[in-house]
Order: sequence, then structure tokens, then C-alpha cells
Amino acid sequence: MAAEESVDGPYYLEKVLIPEDSEDEYTYDEVSVDDELSITEGEEDLETAVPEVVDDFLRNYLVKMGMKRTLDCFQTEWFEMIHKGLIKTDQMDFVPDAYTHNQLLENELKNIQRERDSYKQAAFEAGETIVKLQRERDFHRMQHKRLVQEKDRLIEDIKKLKKHYASYEPALRQLNDKYQTAVRQKMLVSLERDRAFSQVQNLDSDFAKGRCMLSLEGHIHATWACSFHSCGDFVASCSMDNTAKVWDLNSERCRCTLRGHVDSVNSISFLPFSNILLTCSADKTLSLWDARAGLCAQTFYGHKHSCNYAAFNATGDTIASCDSFGVVKLWDVRNVSAMVSIDTGPHPSNQVAFSPNGRMLAVASNDGSVKTVEVASLHMSSLIAHDDAVQSVIFDHKGEYILSAGSDGAIHIWS
Repeated sequence: MAAEESVDGPYYLEKVLIPEDSEDEYTYDEVSVDDELSITEGEEDLETAVPEVVDDFLRNYLVKMGMKRTLDCFQTEWFEMIHKGLIKTDQMDFVPDAYTHNQLLENELKNIQRERDSYKQAAFEAGETIVKLQRERDFHRMQHKRLVQEKDRLIEDIKKLKKHYASYEPALRQLNDKYQTAVRQKMLVSLERDRAFSQVQNLDSDFAKGRCMLSLEGHIHATWACSFHSCGDFVASCSMDNTAKVWDLNSERCRCTLRGHVDSVNSISFLPFSNILLTCSADKTLSLWDARAGLCAQTFYGHKHSCNYAAFNATGDTIASCDSFGVVKLWDVRNVSAMVSIDTGPHPSNQVAFSPNGRMLAVASNDGSVKTVEVASLHMSSLIAHDDAVQSVIFDHKGEYILSAGSDGAIHIWS
């Protein structure tokens, strides 16, 4: 038997005669054509299910084990069935070997592991989100409880005030009657004043003689400070009645009233060339106002005691304030936050002023001294000459001198 390559497969058969005197001791039985057909027909179903991969495996196995006769028999029967058309190779399905099958399973396992890891990450992130939401929920619950408590407290205070108001209602009625009488008297006095004023105008209109040109009335308690707008047409004032007012000098009337502080408004000043007003109050706060709208734009919290004075620097980006315990604070206007706190106490600080270049700060102290602070280094020194509390302090326009005025009636100029 000879084996050669062919188009139909790796082997084909040639006619071989086996002599009777073969040295092979194996006894060959004659197989009839009918027996051969019955064998091939019985094995057809089995052979059609064996792909080429399997028969190659069998051939390799037989060669490796040295089973040549068995291999010859296998090849003889295989190619006889192929030539006779008993094996339908076109109906054979591909059977993957174990290695390919393992690779497919391994790839599927990796995909499943990646999905598992993604699900774990999603579960971890969801857990963190739940914890965050629980914290926010607890925070809002706490805030809600606090607001409910404050609401209940305010309701109780309102009830007490209503009772207190009811007890004062007869006195208020009496005061209202007195007020109406006073208004009528004021109208009469106003008429007489206008008559007298016209007479004074006719007599002398010279401002140099110290005549009062205009009186602005509206505050119901003491007025603590005033500030001119840079255009000269408006002036702002603050009072112990918890309000500040902006006055129009052309119409001689109050343009708007600034309400928001809950205690005496102790100082007021315009930011130059703007409509921004700065106030400070005994309620421990500072406020920035829009003078055109009469609304509060920002409020600064930080002082623990009554705030006596507040002032802008030349550029308007920093505010200095002082309180009744001698604490001076510098504020960042853009961030609405305190930058630094300087303790000049324990005596109250009555007024504070920036030098024109903004590098020096002067503080009028109740202990009779003027304290100067270098803004960059916060180095502080004291100027002592007054015999009583220093009530006011200011730099000249060049920043070369400091003027201070005290309760002792003296005005000192410092170089």
C-alpha cells in the first residue's frame, strides 16, 4: 500500500495484492460485497459525525503508538467510504477542540468578571451616595427642628408682646391725642417760621454770616453721623432710631430710609464716586447699601460687641471697623469676610481711619491715646497726649499728618 497526497485528501489507495505466503501470521477473512455494504451502512451514521479533526487525532495517535496495521485498516476503510460517497463531509459540523473551547470559556469568564467589577463599583458608588444623602437628610432634619424651636419661641414672644401692647393701648391713645395737638401746633409754628424765614432772607442772604441754610428733619432720635456724596447733591445720616437716611439737597427731602439694623446705627459713609453706603451698628454688624434702591447688598458678621465706626480704604476693597471692646477688624469687600482682627483694647475704640495710601490705620481709643497700625505687618504703636477719651481721628489728604479730637476739648496734630 502506498500513500501520496491528492486533491481529495491527504491519502488515497492503490490496488495491492497480498500473497498467500506472506510472512504476516494474521489470517485474513474474505469479506463479501454484501457484508461490506452492511457494515458500511451500519456505520454510516457514526462516520458522518466524525469530523476531520477527530480522524487526524486518531491517525496521530496510531502513529505515535506504533499501531501501523490498525492505521492501515483505518485508512483503507476511510478512503473506501469517501470514494464510494458514503461519508458526507459537507454535513459535518465543526467540532472545536478543547483548547479553543477553553479559550471561549475563558473570554466569557473575563467578560462576566468585568461586568461583576462594574456592578461592584456601581454598588459602592451607590452606597456612598446613600451615605451622603443620609447625612444631608440628618442635617436638614436638625435645621428643621431648630427652625421649629425658633418659630415656637417667636410665637411665644409675639403673644407676650401682644399682651404688653394691650396694656399700653390706653397710654398710646393718650399719646396719639397729644401728637395730633403737637402737629397742629407745629403747623402754626411752621407758618410763623416761614414768615420769619422770609423776613430773614430779605434782611440778609449772605452765607458768610453763619446763617443756617437748610434743616433736614426726619430722625426721631439722636443723629450720630453724616456723609456727603462726592457729587454734593446728596447727604446720608444715621441715627439711634436704628435707621439711616439719604437726603436730596435739591428737593430738601428724604429720598429713602435704610432699615435693617436692629440697634443704633453709629456711623455712615459713602464710597467715593459710587452709590454704595457703609453703615455699622450697635447690633454688631456692618452693612453695605445701594443708596439708589435703598436696599442692603451685604452684611458683615464677626464683631462680638457694639460696632462704633467703619470706614473704606481709598480703593474701596477693604473696610476697617472698631467696636466697644477695642477690637479692630479688616474686611475683604469682595469675599465678604474678615481678613484680620487686631485687639487694641480693653478700652473702646471710637473711630478708625485709613491713610490715603491705605498702608496705615489710625484708631481713636477711649484710653486717651491714638493707636497707629501698619496694615502689612500689623505693628501697633500709641500716640499719647490727650487727657481724656479720643473721640475722632483722621488723616490729612496727603497722609503726612493725623488729626485727633478728644473729650478733653483738645485737637492734636501728629506728624
